[in-house]
Amino acid sequence: MAKPKFRDYLAKRDLLNEPDADRDRLLEWASSCMEAGYIHDALEFYKKAGDTAAIERILTGALDEGDVFLVKQALGGLKRDLSTEEWLKLGKRAEALGKFAFAAEAYRKAGAEEEVARLLLLTGEVVGEADDLDRPKHHA
Repeated sequence: MAKPKFRDYLAKRDLLNEPDADRDRLLEWASSCMEAGYIHDALEFYKKAGDTAAIERILTGALDEGDVFLVKQALGGLKRDLSTEEWLKLGKRAEALGKFAFAAEAYRKAGAEEEVARLLLLTGEVVGEADDLDRPKHHA
C-alpha cells in the first residue's frame, strides 16, 4: 500500500483545522489515505472537502463490512441517520461476521434491547467456553 502524503499527525491536524483548506488538497490527502487503507482518516478529509459521493461510498462499504463505528462517522458527514430497519440489518450483518460489539451497538441504535441481551448472553457463553479450554481437565 502507498504511504499517505502527510508526514505526521500534526500536518494532518493542521490541514483539517485550516478554515479555508484547499478542496483539491483535501481530496488528494483523502485519496492517499484510501490507497493506504486509512479509511477513517480518508473520511475526515472527505467530510472537510464536502465530498458526499465519497462519503456515501465509504458508508456503503462500512455497511457491508458491519463496521458500526465507521457507519456512524460517515452518517455524521452526511448529516443523516439510518432507519430502525437499517440498524437492525447492520446488526445482523455485523453479527454474521462475528463482530459482536458492532452488532450490539447497531441493535442498541435500533432500540432492539432483546437482541442486545441475546447477543450479550451468546458472547458470554462463548467467553465461558473459551475459559473452559484453558482449564486443565480433572479425571477421576
